[in-house]
Amino acid sequence: MSQVIFEHVYKSFDGNTYAVNDMHVQIEDGEFVSFLGPSGCGKTTSLRMIAGFMNPTKGKIYIGDRVVSDPEHGTLLPPETRRIGMVFQSYAVWPHMNVFKNVAYPLKIQKVSRTDIQKRVRLALEMVHLEGMETRFPHQLSGGQQQRVALARALVMEPEVLLLDEPLSNLDAKLREKMRFEIKELQSRIHVTVIYVTHDQAEAMAMSDRIVVMNKGVTHQIGSPRQIYETPADDFVAGFIGLTNFMKCEIIDQHRVRLPNGAEIEPAVATDQQGEALLSVRPEKIYLVKNGGDLQGTVKRRTYLGNVLDYLVDVDGTDIRVSSEPHIIFNEGDTVGLDIKRCVVFNMK
Repeated sequence: MSQVIFEHVYKSFDGNTYAVNDMHVQIEDGEFVSFLGPSGCGKTTSLRMIAGFMNPTKGKIYIGDRVVSDPEHGTLLPPETRRIGMVFQSYAVWPHMNVFKNVAYPLKIQKVSRTDIQKRVRLALEMVHLEGMETRFPHQLSGGQQQRVALARALVMEPEVLLLDEPLSNLDAKLREKMRFEIKELQSRIHVTVIYVTHDQAEAMAMSDRIVVMNKGVTHQIGSPRQIYETPADDFVAGFIGLTNFMKCEIIDQHRVRLPNGAEIEPAVATDQQGEALLSVRPEKIYLVKNGGDLQGTVKRRTYLGNVLDYLVDVDGTDIRVSSEPHIIFNEGDTVGLDIKRCVVFNMK
């Protein structure tokens, strides 16, 4: 079993504020879960607590059926006993060692036999498609190849859990996209539990079975990429994941809200709130029309992005982003209707 469980985990560095505040999540065997959020949200701290590099202030962490961290009872298993592999943002590849020695290093520290080292390093390099490069040094490798060396070094330990801390952030955009799919394909093939830390929404959406969205130490939502995107738990999640437009509205009943211009629309999820609320609508869920629509506005800007036209529309002094198919063309200065096809509603703060 390679479940990872956070049981009401807190982490404070100064005794006053929490870098991780009551984290409670169960990551299943073989699941790919991303910790996603802005800088300082607690995602890397959470990863380091799984690895054993730091202890929670309160709460328990399980790997499989073992409690690996429990400050109340003085439990803190060292990293080398946790059956984890870790890949860092900086790769941490030793420049004076060739590929084989880099990958073999953790096995050498554990005094694994030479025969087993040869076999396990060869298998790890095959997993990341670096066979035949054993004698090359890091300066002879591309950024993507160095990242594969770091990945092979983590896999050579045959970990139950693989921890990745922003591993693609130093790569260019095309290579980053390629490596996303390589890591996901590798994880599916060897069925290892992966916990992936990133601030990149596209990475999290493309790779994850579930996403843990964090901000200022607080877990805002845990769900599949589709759940996170289409039914965000609050306005922070809606605003952080992709683009969205916010506007005030008034709740009429469970199934209807009234926009500032008096138009009434139905939110995607029924609400039990009352009074003023905040409406969120994605740019691609607004259709521009010549006449009618739920709102009316004036086109301020039109940008061609290849597969879509990106419009900025002024609606009574509020800028609304709209993504439209390239054949639906309006010019700057045109008066347009905005037909809202899907929206969600949140409490006013």
